[in-house]
Amino acid sequence: LIHAATFFPAWAASLPLKPLMLMHVAVLAAFICTVIMINQRPISPSIRSDTQTRRELGARRRTALLSDIPWKFKGLLILALAYGAANFILSMANLEGGGPHMENGRHYLSNHGDIIRELSAAEYYQFQLYQLRLFSGFWILFSLASYVITRFGPDAMDRVSAEFLDERQPQ
Repeated sequence: LIHAATFFPAWAASLPLKPLMLMHVAVLAAFICTVIMINQRPISPSIRSDTQTRRELGARRRTALLSDIPWKFKGLLILALAYGAANFILSMANLEGGGPHMENGRHYLSNHGDIIRELSAAEYYQFQLYQLRLFSGFWILFSLASYVITRFGPDAMDRVSAEFLDERQPQ
């Protein structure tokens, strides 16, 4: 909803833009926690202590996760990745190589402290929306990836771990 609002300045007028940038940190933190959580699935102490065996199990787990994801979700992830990339390129073009900032009550477009040009109040707001759009486009990808990993990962990981342990049991 936030990302969609960046395309409609009148609709986005009520959004607190600066605090919304903290959402980027929150979404990335959630994604990182998801990846850590899925990699912390229980494994036997004998596997945990053997680096080569742990790597082999990790590779099998990742393969199982990718194969267990239904095609509709793989398609959504591919679309989200393509959209994120296109959105990034277009947003960077819209930002003209800089970012909006305010100094002494005046609005500027700047790049690492170098002023590119002065902005009107309306332009400043539009550039803030472009910047929010740049980041929020990736929220879609990371949120979807977190959902997919959480939804399909644990079953795949547990199944592969059990199969792996069965293969290692003496007959």
